[in-house]
Amino acid sequence: MNRYLVKYFSAALVVIFISACGDMEEKSNKLKEQQYTGPQAEIDSMYTVYSDSGKILFTIRASKQVDHFNGDRDFPGPLFIEFYEDEGDKGILASTLSANEGKYVKEENLYTVTGNVIVTNLEENETLRTEELNWLPGSDSIYTHRAVVIRTPTEVLHGEGLSSNQSFTKYRILRPIGEFEVNE
Repeated sequence: MNRYLVKYFSAALVVIFISACGDMEEKSNKLKEQQYTGPQAEIDSMYTVYSDSGKILFTIRASKQVDHFNGDRDFPGPLFIEFYEDEGDKGILASTLSANEGKYVKEENLYTVTGNVIVTNLEENETLRTEELNWLPGSDSIYTHRAVVIRTPTEVLHGEGLSSNQSFTKYRILRPIGEFEVNE
């Protein structure tokens, strides 16, 4: 009778083990389906300085930065960027950019800022206003396809689309609108 009991008990253990493995696999699959897809980090009141060889290239201040696992970043609140130009041993603040919100797409190395975007060339006292602006940090380039208004000390220029360096010292309105003065 002991032999039958041992065989019966062994068979029962094998059945329990096999069914437990099936449950573990099912639980593992459910866990894989429930992977976290939210942000990697959230930073309030952030300030970042980007430099190369000890010289400041630009700074970013934002009320909030949300970092994602793929390297993208969202700036859901106001942000302020300062652009510096290389002048000898130190950088000189050349222009500023402010916007209501923005995002950075790592794969394209592209910042896009939206909502009341203002770029100011501090040396020439010129201001650009638009609703959306793209910035490629590695190429020293900013651009938009939206309506733009540029205020200089002597005139106001209107147009659709703009291409410029990030210091806003050299710019081109893609489709100028209205009357403006041309110096020959």
